Amino acid sequence: MRVTRSEACIYPTITFEAQPSQYIPLPRSDPALQHFQFTELKTDFEFLMNSNSFLRMWPRLNAALQWPKE
Repeated sequence: MRVTRSEACIYPTITFEAQPSQYIPLPRSDPALQHFQFTELKTDFEFLMNSNSFLRMWPRLNAALQWPKE
């Protein structure tokens, strides 16, 4: 996982057995993360065999208006 001020990238998106990870769909369905956009991007490198993509998440444009207050 890589985290910056503007986005988070999750990779690899598969298990060591080269199967899709069961955890990748979870952030998209989590109500606490509804203020984020998600996209799976293809890459030209493989971190693991058959792992040529990563999940990118970043705040929606209007997220600052809806961001939960602590």
